[in-house]
Amino acid sequence: MHIDGQFNGDIHSSNTVEIGKHGTLQGEVKAQKLVVAGKFLGNAECETIELMDGGNTKGKLTAANLAVDYNSSFQGESILKNPNGAATNAPKAAVDLAKISTFSAAATATTTTTPRAEEDAA
Repeated sequence: MHIDGQFNGDIHSSNTVEIGKHGTLQGEVKAQKLVVAGKFLGNAECETIELMDGGNTKGKLTAANLAVDYNSSFQGESILKNPNGAATNAPKAAVDLAKISTFSAAATATTTTTPRAEEDAA
């Protein structure tokens, strides 16, 4: 699904949801992949989330893989989940990437976390 206009509401998809440069989505997204090149306001739970150059995101992101391009903006909370879909017990992070001036121009941050066995037993 590709959005290049304004959409208010929830989207549940087994495929990719892409918000184009001229698109705005306000609501909840549950999908295999979310790509934000426009504006996203809300909560997303996906296997992969990509915040593209020029994209603006505010909300709570839950994903196994999170990629953030240099000129994107993200305000909110990110939660990593392991590949089987469960949220990890890793610390939650609240960040405002728009205020970080040392973020590498060539960087795309992809993070995957797997909980350690001894933490799971506790």
